[in-house]
Amino acid sequence: MAAMARSLRHRGADEDGDYSTGGFAVSHSRLVTRYFEADEQPLFDSQGAVLVADAEFSVIESGAALSNPIARYREFGPAFAEQIPGSFALALYDPTGRTILLARDRFGTRPLYYAELKDGFIFASEISALLASGLITQELDPEQVDQFLQLQFNCGRRTVYQKIQRVLPGETIIAQNGKVVDRIRREILPRGGVNRYTQERALSELTNALNHSFDLCLEREEPMGIFFSGDIETAVLLDAIHELGRQAPRIYSPSIEGPRGEFDRERTDYYASQLGVEVNRIDITPQSFWNDTPSIIKAMDDPVADYSILYAYNVAREAASDVKIMLSATGANEIFAGRSRYRRALRPFWLGGRGMYSRGFMEELELLREERSGWRDAIGAAQNRINPVVYTRLQQVQGIDMGDWLANNLLTMYDRCYGRHSIEMRYPYLDDQVVDFAFRLQDKQKIANGLGKALLRTRLQQKYAQPIVMRRSRLSSIPVREWMAPRAGILGPLVANQEGIKAMCRPDQVEALFSSVDGSKNKRQGLAAWQLLYYALWHRIHIEGAAHEGTILDILETR
Repeated sequence: MAAMARSLRHRGADEDGDYSTGGFAVSHSRLVTRYFEADEQPLFDSQGAVLVADAEFSVIESGAALSNPIARYREFGPAFAEQIPGSFALALYDPTGRTILLARDRFGTRPLYYAELKDGFIFASEISALLASGLITQELDPEQVDQFLQLQFNCGRRTVYQKIQRVLPGETIIAQNGKVVDRIRREILPRGGVNRYTQERALSELTNALNHSFDLCLEREEPMGIFFSGDIETAVLLDAIHELGRQAPRIYSPSIEGPRGEFDRERTDYYASQLGVEVNRIDITPQSFWNDTPSIIKAMDDPVADYSILYAYNVAREAASDVKIMLSATGANEIFAGRSRYRRALRPFWLGGRGMYSRGFMEELELLREERSGWRDAIGAAQNRINPVVYTRLQQVQGIDMGDWLANNLLTMYDRCYGRHSIEMRYPYLDDQVVDFAFRLQDKQKIANGLGKALLRTRLQQKYAQPIVMRRSRLSSIPVREWMAPRAGILGPLVANQEGIKAMCRPDQVEALFSSVDGSKNKRQGLAAWQLLYYALWHRIHIEGAAHEGTILDILETR
């Protein structure tokens, strides 16, 4: 257990400790910000139950203090986690029946993994801690590796490791005598139909919902940062904080150096000037890509290959010396329908419409040794959980992301990048009241004039009335293909010769792919090349045990 604890020290060293009773033992390292009214973990009750958590529980609900979440367990039994507000991943041990319960909040904002062993049951906030126990082999699951290569992340319960699973968002699993005996999963999507709010009423309800979220996120007067790219949703957060008279968080704004990042900087400067806040700029450069990617991948024991990981990691590294808490607008694109794939999914196919995740990054490129058809099964399962009679077509496509992609892509990425720098992330848009309000808006209050996040745009436009508010607000995509292109001839043979790549792919086709990247503007080829480069580095570092110090080429060339 000591080795597991050491592997998690980066997540926060303000408080740590070990505890054991009977056959149950835990070790924790955490930041001290504001979790419970109790100052220390584990938490106990008079009947011998023990609870540890990576959590930000709301300590006030309906006017009553929630000082110990074990009380909810005593009241509601195994379904207790549904009654706990806030952001959490927790483990509760009840000596009655030697029962362990693991639970995550509704959207999976905090990670939690486990493994069933021949002689026991282990769990942790990161896969790396489970592997550090020495009780689990690093045997990979080829089907899940294939899914990662097709999607940039893994869906559902299974990870890329055969022996390791994740607790699903909103799920509680019950284990007795070292084996999972039952699972309970709360409904992730809000219940009820569409609310027919007038625009005025919708704007008022938006303010109320955000204020409710801020009561939790901003309760303490302590230094706090915010990842700000000048996008609509982050501007709304800053504006709402400003209206409340709260201390503005420190602004950390990444952008690609040079002309490509000019509009991102323009938007950020505009909102910063309106709100009277200073901006800490972080330039993302080709050198950042070549030098930082190995360290980023080292942090990603559960692989996620979204380009924006370079933004997340560099902001976390910059903010680490100033703050322990960061606000993120993550979740707004999903609940306010800001992603272009939602609009594309609503169009008929003859107008360019396409289903959600209908094509993988590797499909039709003849790169894989085996073309598996099951990579989309977990996405299909998420889709099948959504009742088409209850929800509009737009809500259905939003629900696919809210039930799986959000937790396993963005939230996993942020957890590892910021956790690696001992920073706690908070997500105001993923407060239950905000989600329940936004998801049930009319479609026209989410998408208008060909743009998503319509209600958020309206709020800003009424106040600032500038054209910049109505322009598309997506942070510029990092030009990885362009940055790889000058060295594609070197990268191709190096990537093709990696053990992880050779096990999954045809080396000759991998080399040919990288050769085509130089001078090509084919987006799919560039994305596929990035996927393979990421996985080659991930396998070198996490499976083969290569050091992560050095550049991309250093890691690939060292044998």
